[in-house]
Amino acid sequence: MAPPAPKKPKAPKVPSLNQWLAGDTAYKQQTDAANKASADYATQMAAQQANYNTEYARNTRNLTDQHKLDNTASTDDFAARGLMRSGMFVKDGTDRNTDYTKRQSTLDAGKSEFTANLGFGQTNFNSTQNLNKQRYRNEAIQRRAAKYNL
Repeated sequence: MAPPAPKKPKAPKVPSLNQWLAGDTAYKQQTDAANKASADYATQMAAQQANYNTEYARNTRNLTDQHKLDNTASTDDFAARGLMRSGMFVKDGTDRNTDYTKRQSTLDAGKSEFTANLGFGQTNFNSTQNLNKQRYRNEAIQRRAAKYNL
């Protein structure tokens, strides 16, 4: 009688992809770093927005205060010269109001542009991070395939 054939070693059980990803420390470290970078970026953007909003409010307040002072000074000047009912007084007031409106519009446009650019920056950063996470996942899948000859 022939000796029994040697037993083939059992192939290691291949973990599911989700099990592999959960246990792959390189993948976990990479995705944790990407998530932290996204959170840090969002925090920086929020701080920049808060700083800009503070500056915008200060500039708007200064512009409004100066407009009020200019109106008072102009009214006093025209009254002192007895020209309160003149066309020059009306034109001066209209010109001052037009200038104020233009300056406020410039501030508003700057704020809108700044906010839009922050949003674009956040979107672009998140897109890059998502691509990186996909690459990290693919690398983890390749490590699994190499280890289990898949």
